[in-house]
Amino acid sequence: MASIFSNNQQFEKVQRLFYRLHQELPDKTEQLYEDEASLLVKHKANTEALALLNKVIPLFPDNASLRYERATIYERLDQLALMEKDFRHVLNKDANNVAALNGLGYLLTIRTTRFGEAYTLIRQALELSPEDPSIIDSMGWVLFKLGRIEEAITHLQKAYEQFPDPEVAAHLGEALWVNGKKTEAKGILRENLQNNPDAEEVLDTLRRLNITL
Repeated sequence: MASIFSNNQQFEKVQRLFYRLHQELPDKTEQLYEDEASLLVKHKANTEALALLNKVIPLFPDNASLRYERATIYERLDQLALMEKDFRHVLNKDANNVAALNGLGYLLTIRTTRFGEAYTLIRQALELSPEDPSIIDSMGWVLFKLGRIEEAITHLQKAYEQFPDPEVAAHLGEALWVNGKKTEAKGILRENLQNNPDAEEVLDTLRRLNITL
């Protein structure tokens, strides 16, 4: 299990905790399932998360949070049709669900070539939540994929100022590099790598673009 649950005892301890909470708080069952699924997904316990979600989603079929978590797992497992099906289910119930709009739009950007469709979804999410740095980053990256590099850099710089995490740094660094701003790109990537030395997103960008800092 690729997660922080370093051994079976630790994982079983978490399971026992949630089992007890379900017994003690029967009126909170749906929320507890959301919390448990979120924890498993966050720590990349993919098999366990999918088993849980497949069990509970039939009980709460319109729970957007559970559908979002399962879509995340499906993407990790390369089951993109099932990923999209869960996102579409959420959006069919709530066309303005910002998390689903951005989530599906971003994953279409990084896992397919359906960039026009991804742009439409992300644009709608950004209209609904214009200051969310994760959505601004998504917009920057889909613009980059569409070849609109200057616009992409504007969005990615704004996202990085608000939320300088490795993924945003990798996006901004690559956009700057492709645009010929190589010194600036190296500065962003170097700065982020100093703060996050194991940042796989930044390391992958350096390898792909053959950048030496």
